[in-house]
Amino acid sequence: MIKIENGLVAVKDLKAHPLNEKLYPFKEHKNTIEVLSEKLYNEFKATKIPNHTPLDVCPETGTVNSGHFRWYASQEMKDDKGNIIKATHLKAVPGRVFNSDYVEYDEMKFLEKFNKDGKRDEYKITTLVHNYIQQNKAFEKKNGREFNAKERNIFAVESRIDKDKFRKIIILNSDFPHLYKDFIDEKITIGKAWRKAGKQKPSKKYNPDRHNFFDTLNKYPKIPLVLTTKGRELIKEFKNLGNGIIFDDDMGWETNQITQPLSNIWMSAAVYAFNSVKQSDLKCVTPRKRQGYADIHFENLTKKFSDEYLSERIEVKVGAWQGNASSTIVYGGMGSVNVTPHEYIIGIHNQQLNKHFLMITTLDKDDWKTDGKDSNATMSLSSWFKRYHNQKDKYKVLLGDIYKGNKSVEVEFKSL
Repeated sequence: MIKIENGLVAVKDLKAHPLNEKLYPFKEHKNTIEVLSEKLYNEFKATKIPNHTPLDVCPETGTVNSGHFRWYASQEMKDDKGNIIKATHLKAVPGRVFNSDYVEYDEMKFLEKFNKDGKRDEYKITTLVHNYIQQNKAFEKKNGREFNAKERNIFAVESRIDKDKFRKIIILNSDFPHLYKDFIDEKITIGKAWRKAGKQKPSKKYNPDRHNFFDTLNKYPKIPLVLTTKGRELIKEFKNLGNGIIFDDDMGWETNQITQPLSNIWMSAAVYAFNSVKQSDLKCVTPRKRQGYADIHFENLTKKFSDEYLSERIEVKVGAWQGNASSTIVYGGMGSVNVTPHEYIIGIHNQQLNKHFLMITTLDKDDWKTDGKDSNATMSLSSWFKRYHNQKDKYKVLLGDIYKGNKSVEVEFKSL
């Protein structure tokens, strides 16, 4: 038990919380601490107590819950001649009792409450990224998975940063560190860094002997059957959400807001289908536990090849029917203009989600078009047809049909 008398505690009785250095490494905040030391010294000269705002400390162990920088800076104060002055006492209040047997993620969230106060550089981009990475690791230890997109967005909102901007920053830091550094050094904007990232070539090599998913679908006809059956079930449940409120004329969603959930539905249905045949090589997952994974990631297939090769994967892209194949497009996203050949599940739906076309096809960088101003590449259904319809080894229709009509490309939809 430490002594807190008249609101004061002896500095020698205090110790840092073991997680604080992990979240806020002193060496990375040296300038902040130096500025704080000068400020505390002015208070020290007047009162012999440097900190105006009390520390929050554990009354039993002396562990500092809040005020680590003030505690550290009070021991690094310099007088007018540059000599180090160490405070002997600090203002303090008794806080929560420290338990060394803590769950790391829960303890980080407890400490975070004290740091979202605007009193130092906790909203600096590098600090936010560092904290996010540390919390993500701790979250994985606790839950067996990393943050998903929703949890990343919550972190962004709590950190007072735009959700989409933060998503891009995290991806740049992970996959394009040189562009992240240029952004941090204010050499380029986040938008320019993101566009450059979209034009980067993959760091790993294309595997010419990659897995043939068309052979797999022919060998296991159960997979396309289960995929389409499960997809239909999930779409019906989605349509009935809130007694059909999605399609209500007054309260319903915009059409372009329906496409993303539908893409996720086909993604989940596909993973469910591949896993249903219980073949080790075909075991796959969505990116729920691994941000940055493809929509459908085959870990065991990937491990069969050298680590220098790109992962075995299938992406899912969905678009709304616009009346004709030329106007109907799907969006490829960042990096599509540099993608190496691999498989995509392409889904097309009508406005009411009761008619669907679905296929799996091989695509490469030449299939995606962009105006050069951003990384949002697109592919029209008619351009796909023109290139691939006569290459039967490059696609397999799962629902409906696509063919050349009298004057244009025709799509036959399957009703639910």
